[in-house]
Amino acid sequence: MGGLIATVDIPLRWHNISFGVQLSEKHLTIEGRSGALTYDIAFIEYKLFDAQVAMLAHIKVIENYVTIDLGPMLQYNGKLELNNKSEENYYINNYSNVTASDIANISQFNINGAIGASAGLDFIKLKAQYIYGFTNILKKLNSQNLDITSGNSSFKGNQSMLVLGAVVSF
Repeated sequence: MGGLIATVDIPLRWHNISFGVQLSEKHLTIEGRSGALTYDIAFIEYKLFDAQVAMLAHIKVIENYVTIDLGPMLQYNGKLELNNKSEENYYINNYSNVTASDIANISQFNINGAIGASAGLDFIKLKAQYIYGFTNILKKLNSQNLDITSGNSSFKGNQSMLVLGAVVSF
């Protein structure tokens, strides 16, 4: 994950505010199988590129050194992209007729929330952040007329991420 953040320092207040853009590429796996009637387990690998716009409040625990960070994020992401094109006809486990390529078109706009902490000096801080998706990133699949008779009646998935990094100020 990489990005740019602009922080507004509010003197003599217990908090700061930052606005930022973060770009990331995530890798995820979904359990599947190579054929409709086979029971072998394969992990289908996808990648997902996204951009997040964040507005975070930074509560000053120790002014200029330690903050607790929290706030909303708006995320735009692309479709799920198969790492291995030969797996596009693999079947998703728990579904008889849903293939790996069928679930690529997920919801592209999502709302996330972030909470974390930053610690360091004025020019460099280490950061730990947990990001949770409030919206169902798989919701768009429910309107695609997929044959889900043998599996769950709807798709549901809320993303979660743990980000460990460094922030360099200049």
